[in-house]
Amino acid sequence: MFARISDHERFLSGKQLRCTLSRFGTEQRNGCGAVREITAGMLQFSELITAFAPPDHFEYQITALRLAGVRMPFHHVLGRMQLTGRADATEVVWQSRFRMRVPLVGRLLERRLAKAVQASFRQILARAAKD
Repeated sequence: MFARISDHERFLSGKQLRCTLSRFGTEQRNGCGAVREITAGMLQFSELITAFAPPDHFEYQITALRLAGVRMPFHHVLGRMQLTGRADATEVVWQSRFRMRVPLVGRLLERRLAKAVQASFRQILARAAKD
């Protein structure tokens, strides 16, 4: 499962989701140092893979978030995918901590973005489980 999930361009693709690597990792194509550009509708994310430890986890940092091409005041603290093998399945724990630095509506934007990303991620994992 780790190989499937860490194949960023294939894993992060779908109906309105596209990922391309703008830079390959230093030791592995999708590994540490890789930069992925993700487009999800009107949102664009630039992400740097900061840790890569097959078969159990990788970490990333969102370095830029744009809405319709406009850079958003966004601070990403941590992104981590932890995979743990179980008897006949793989448990995937995804963590992402961030802040939207927008006066008055920042918290609302954070909640809306989190819900949208969670829904997309669930769909992607469900598709990966079927493969």
